[in-house]
Amino acid sequence: MNHQQQNLRKDLNGLRFISVIAVILYHSKISLFSSGFIGVDIFFVLSGFFITQILLNQNKSNTLDIFFFLNKRFRRILPALIFVMITSSLVMYFFLFEPEHTKVTKDSLLYSSIFFSNYYFYQYFGDYFVRSSDYITLFHTWSLSIEIQFYIFFAFFYLLIFRIKILFQNIKSIILLFLIFSLLLTQMGANFKLEFPFIEEKQSLYFFNQPWWASFYFPLSRLWQFLFGSYAALILLNEDFIIKKNHSYISFIGILFIFSSFFLLNKINTHPSLFTLLPVLGTYLIIVYNNNNTLLSKIIGSNLLNKGGVLSYSAYLIHYPLFVIFKINFPNQFNLIIVPLILITFLFSFYTWRFIENPFRDFKKVNNSKFLIFIVISYLIIFLILNIFQNLKHDKLSNYDNIYEKFNLNLDNQINERKKYFKNN
Repeated sequence: MNHQQQNLRKDLNGLRFISVIAVILYHSKISLFSSGFIGVDIFFVLSGFFITQILLNQNKSNTLDIFFFLNKRFRRILPALIFVMITSSLVMYFFLFEPEHTKVTKDSLLYSSIFFSNYYFYQYFGDYFVRSSDYITLFHTWSLSIEIQFYIFFAFFYLLIFRIKILFQNIKSIILLFLIFSLLLTQMGANFKLEFPFIEEKQSLYFFNQPWWASFYFPLSRLWQFLFGSYAALILLNEDFIIKKNHSYISFIGILFIFSSFFLLNKINTHPSLFTLLPVLGTYLIIVYNNNNTLLSKIIGSNLLNKGGVLSYSAYLIHYPLFVIFKINFPNQFNLIIVPLILITFLFSFYTWRFIENPFRDFKKVNNSKFLIFIVISYLIIFLILNIFQNLKHDKLSNYDNIYEKFNLNLDNQINERKKYFKNN
């Protein structure tokens, strides 16, 4: 499938929109959408597909340039991310409500800017579903850190495979092997231990346990999701498969898997795990078996969903800081204003996409020298903001406790909260 065909996959753009809407509704805390975090899993599969397809097409046309590939990926991710990091951190300067929150805001800005926020939030919160994470403006950047880590990993991983003939000849088998291995480690890694008991006492599907190094925030627990997308790209690389495939009805099974997962999965299930195969496999089936002529494409590839997919990245970036700011300042009214906030999110997303995302992706408008200058200046600003937070006097903090319940954000409290949560469930 060539680059032009890739751009014509409006159904996948629509699927992006569905995934980001699911995440936004999950963060809105509307009980009906309590499994919306699955949208990130869908996005990881799509991301694995697109980046692998780009690398395969470049290799096929003998134009593979890893640094050009990474340059385009960073142009896609960094400008809007930097804009949101800087603006949200400056806004939070005026709305901090306790000294501990000052430190978390500062550290989350630091680790987000170096693409390691997933490790930081694991250390700080442990569990993704703790309640106090709702008050950290850059908490959602954990997934973008994983995304960038995989951009770099996949670039050099495929470069190695492309350069060694025997590896390239067995590329599908290699990807499949890594996929299964990482999935099994994610699901059962905690049982690979040398002391008794080797398998936990409860003999049910839940006896499979995650190790700490393959939990919600870690790349290993997400590798198999990216590899599902990679495997789909390898399947579609075969022109005979594209010509002969006449099983587009299978894509309807895929969309059924995705939507059923929103009702069957919840935060009590270990996630990601074998349970997460449902939306991941559903996404894979749509990528491989859907085409522009199906009824499904007419629905999820419609103009409305396609345009929503174009704005999905900016919407993902903007919605969380916006929600946090309003939760802090209007805690008792947040549920009443959630619909206008979602509409405002997409309004801001449009302007972010138009004036930040698009210009930086155009090499004619922003050449490499200008892009480098932008990066240097942006990180100098981030450095200055970090210093402001470092020297912030806590007597400037607003008296948030009078408005709403105070959350203790220190690490010991998070560990105790996590233990209590799992004990209750």
